[in-house]
Amino acid sequence: MAFDLEEQEQLEALKAFWAKWGKLISGLVTLVLVVVLGWQGYGWYQSSQSAAAAKVLDVYNLAIEKKDGSEAASLTQLQKDYPTSRYAALATFNTATIAATNKEWDKAATALQWLVANSTPDNQSAARIQLADVLVQSNKIDDALKALDTLPQSEFAAAFANKKSDVLIAKNDISGARAALEEAIKLTEAQGASAKTLNESLKRKLNFLPK
Repeated sequence: MAFDLEEQEQLEALKAFWAKWGKLISGLVTLVLVVVLGWQGYGWYQSSQSAAAAKVLDVYNLAIEKKDGSEAASLTQLQKDYPTSRYAALATFNTATIAATNKEWDKAATALQWLVANSTPDNQSAARIQLADVLVQSNKIDDALKALDTLPQSEFAAAFANKKSDVLIAKNDISGARAALEEAIKLTEAQGASAKTLNESLKRKLNFLPK
C-alpha cells in the first residue's frame, strides 16, 4: 500500500512511539508489537475520517508538549469519535506510557483497559500485555494474570506466554513461570530462523529460574 506524506509521517510517529514503549517492556514483546502493529491487518478509515482524526491527534500532541493536562479533551474525542482508528490507539497508548513513566498506575491501567475493550484485535493483545505489567506494579498479581487469560492472536502467543512467566515470577510461582517460559520457547521455535534470537533469550531467561 502506498502512503501519502501525511500517512508516512504518522507511520514514523508510530514507530517512534513503539521504540519508546520498548524501554518499558521485554524485548520479545517489543519485537512482536513492532512487527504486528507495523501495519499488518491495520484497517484504514475513509480519507475524510482519517484526516479529521489526524487533526485531533495533532491537538493531543500539542497538549502533551505543553504538559498542562489539556490533552484529556482531545483524547476523549478520539476515543469517542474514532475508537478503532490508529490515531485513538496511538494517543491512548501514549497516555498509558506517560502515566506509567510517572508511576500513575491506575491512570495507565484505565487507558489500557479502554484499548482492550474498544480497539482493534492487534491493539487489544498489545494492551493486555502492557496492562499485565502495570497491574504487577500495582501489586494486583491475580488481575495481571486475568489480563493474559484470553487466547491472543497467533502473532502474540509467544509474547503472552513470556509475559505470563513474568507475572508468575512476581507471584513467586516458579514452576508456573517455568511452564509459561517453556511454552514461549516452543512457540518461538516453531517460527524458525526469524525468531532464533528471541528463542535464545528466552532459554537464557529459563536457565536463570531456580529448578
